[in-house]
Amino acid sequence: MSAAFHRRIQLDVTRELVPQLQEMLADPDVQAVIIATADAFHVPAAKLALEAGKHVLCEKPGARTVVE
Repeated sequence: MSAAFHRRIQLDVTRELVPQLQEMLADPDVQAVIIATADAFHVPAAKLALEAGKHVLCEKPGARTVVE
């Protein structure tokens, strides 16, 4: 995305990309995460984020089944 787009929506583009989810979740400056992965990864990623005390927004259904 372009710098102009980031300015328009007021994103902080000074943050670096984090290659590992666990590393990002350990950052006390990160308050919330958006889970926008393939459906099969929603539950594991959301569980990790919730266990780390983060707010979670899941783009699609949080689980594939009622049991999950």
